[in-house]
Amino acid sequence: MAKIYIFSGEDIVSSRNAYIDQIEFLKKQKQEIGHIPAKEINDELIESVFGGSSLFGLSRAIATEKFFSGQKSKTKDQTLEKILSFPQAVLIDWEEKEFTKAAINKPRGVFIVKNFALPKILWKFLDELSPENKTQNLQALHKIILSLEPHFIFSMIIRQFRLLILTIDGEADNLASWQKNKLAGQATKFGREKLIRVYRTLLEIDIKQKTSSSPFDLNSELDLLILGL
Repeated sequence: MAKIYIFSGEDIVSSRNAYIDQIEFLKKQKQEIGHIPAKEINDELIESVFGGSSLFGLSRAIATEKFFSGQKSKTKDQTLEKILSFPQAVLIDWEEKEFTKAAINKPRGVFIVKNFALPKILWKFLDELSPENKTQNLQALHKIILSLEPHFIFSMIIRQFRLLILTIDGEADNLASWQKNKLAGQATKFGREKLIRVYRTLLEIDIKQKTSSSPFDLNSELDLLILGL
C-alpha cells in the first residue's frame, strides 16, 4: 500500500528537521530518493519513478515540498490518485503550514501526518512583551531558548513588532478582530515611536549577525534587546 509522509506545523525548524531525518532513514533502508518540485510531479513522472525499477534494484520514493498546499485542488487530487495507484509508492512531503488528516479524503493509502506545534510559552512571551515586563520577559526568553533555536525566536520577535506597528497604524486589516484587539492593547504600552525604534534595533541586530560584525552572539543580543524595551 502506498505511503504518504507529511511533515508540517508552526514549528518549521522541527518539521523541516523531521522531514530531512525521514529522507535519511529511507535512504538507509535502501530506498532511492528523488527530490522533485511539487509542480513537476505529473503522471508521466510518476510512471517513470514507480512503474519501473532503479538501476541498482532499489525501491524508489519522491521527496517534495508543498505538494498539498502549493497546487490547485483538482491537479493535486489527480496527481495523488496516480501515486496511490502504485502500492509500492512512497511520497515524503513538507508543508509550511499545519496540515491535518482531515484534509485528505482518500480510502486507500497510508498517510503518516506529523505536525510540530510551537510551545505555548513562546506565544505567551510574544504577547506579553512590553516595557513593563522586562524581568518576566527575560526569564521567559531563557526558558524558550532551551527548546527553540535563537534565530527562530528572533524571527518571531521581528514578526511580532511588525504586527504591532501595522496595528497601531491601522493597517492590520487581514487579521482577525480578536487578534487586532490584543495587538492594539500591547502596542499602546510602547507607543508608535518606541515600536519603530525597537523595530530598527531588530533590523540592526539582524544585519550585524549576518555580517558577523557584532561583538555579541545572538543570545546576548536578545538579552540586551529585552532589557532595553
